[in-house]
Amino acid sequence: MKRKRRCKLNPDIYFFEIQNKKADENTSFEDFVKDANLTYLGYGGIFTLKI
Repeated sequence: MKRKRRCKLNPDIYFFEIQNKKADENTSFEDFVKDANLTYLGYGGIFTLKI
């Protein structure tokens, strides 16, 4: 006998933006992040799904 599989998903997702006014095209990713400022933080999600 097969069981019905029910799964409820509701993952969270956060969107963020960082800016670094000191950075140029030669700045490494690590240095960019170290000196960056958070300029946007948002939240999102997906509705609960039944499978």
